[in-house]
Amino acid sequence: MQLLRLNLNDGIEGCFESLVQNNVLYLNEAFMIDEILINGINTNCKISKEHKTQMIMMPKDAITIKIRYHGALDGKSGLYPYVIESTNDDFYLLRHETLYYPSFYKIDSDEFLDHYLYPQKDDEFKVFVEMTSTRSIISNLNKVDDKLYHGYAPTFAIGDFQAKEVFFGRINYLSDVDLASKIELIKRINKILLKYKVIYFNDLTMVIIPPRYGSFVMPDHHTMFITEDSFDDPQFLIHELIHLHWNPKCMPNVQNARFFDEAITQYLTLRVLTALNLKSKQHIKEELVAEFKDMINDGGLQIKPLCQFAEYNYGILSYSYGPLALLQLEEHIGVQAMDEAIRFMLDDERMYDFARFKSIFADIENVWHDCFETCNYQYELLNKC
Repeated sequence: MQLLRLNLNDGIEGCFESLVQNNVLYLNEAFMIDEILINGINTNCKISKEHKTQMIMMPKDAITIKIRYHGALDGKSGLYPYVIESTNDDFYLLRHETLYYPSFYKIDSDEFLDHYLYPQKDDEFKVFVEMTSTRSIISNLNKVDDKLYHGYAPTFAIGDFQAKEVFFGRINYLSDVDLASKIELIKRINKILLKYKVIYFNDLTMVIIPPRYGSFVMPDHHTMFITEDSFDDPQFLIHELIHLHWNPKCMPNVQNARFFDEAITQYLTLRVLTALNLKSKQHIKEELVAEFKDMINDGGLQIKPLCQFAEYNYGILSYSYGPLALLQLEEHIGVQAMDEAIRFMLDDERMYDFARFKSIFADIENVWHDCFETCNYQYELLNKC
């Protein structure tokens, strides 16, 4: 059990206590460290900095750690471009990408992803939150009382939220949005997705946040943070809803390829959009090809085989090229066989990598070679007018 105490105002005062899981602790460099206790003794630890992160080196005999820190997020200290939260704003997010609490694992490393996506007992948090303003706090954690939260991967949205109870749970929102039509659309989306896995939206907390913060679904499958513009766009709304229950389990060492979450989600988004008659398959395919070309021609990326996307940290290409490769696979084996393969994966408790994914298909050597193991199909797409 990890214990976190937070005092939130225009900044953050934090106190983190835990058994030591790793001898390096990672924290956002925006925070000043006030005290470090190792095994209950005040200890001077070596601290180094790398890419907006400070790394606290603990002695080898460290069994417990308690660390007090304070500071503010200024909108520039996030690890990714969409992490723009500032604790001076009326709204802000606290999530793992801000490293607002110490982590024993480097963000998005294989070890981190293993603990984030498939949490273990030692990853459990108890969080006490003190808030000096009257703003609401929305979290993925279970709320025990007004100040105590319990669960995994603690994430908090702070703002003047309104709430509405709906058929799948609750929607929290900051400004007026078109709830009625989107609630009806969500019902229709769920009905289509039952074809791939029979799960009904239930006990879902949806948090609508301002644009540019990035939309994401928590690993608990019950919490979604979605930007206002994405909530308003059926294509993006479908995409995020698919992330809740319709991604196969993925081995941590290939997670950064983003194939088993983003590529498969993009492919299923296409299937739902066409089933709802919102867009044609050809139109979506043309959009994906254009996006892929832009990423290669203007995004500074090189051509790499899809099976090596994790190795090169090219997961961004799985949003466009990933579904295009899946469409080639569908063209080869047929829609019915593709649906059967997706249903099999989603019901399978095993974790997938590319080898296991390939093994569920028969007679796909040519398309696998061209689309997954080599760059043949990528070059073909780039050479098309």
